[in-house]
Amino acid sequence: MLMLILSSQSKGTHRSLTTTMATLSLSKTSVDLNNGVIGVFNYNGDAYIKQLVIDKEQAYLHSLNPAYKDMPITPETDFRIIGEVVDLYREK
Repeated sequence: MLMLILSSQSKGTHRSLTTTMATLSLSKTSVDLNNGVIGVFNYNGDAYIKQLVIDKEQAYLHSLNPAYKDMPITPETDFRIIGEVVDLYREK
């Protein structure tokens, strides 16, 4: 099954929300993703589009935006894979 997700992100800081950039993400529903895949995840009750990183010591969600920290996945984390992002459309 494919799903379409609309997300918006402010350009600049969180305090200046005057201009936003919309992104449409086309995602394929999946419960099994490999290392390095961009996916849609439920992390402690909130939805995120991030890169899944799995290494020897840990697994975490990695943001491609360097302004955001990695989000570790631990046994205590309420974590679910929603699907894999298969395409993006961004406003210009």
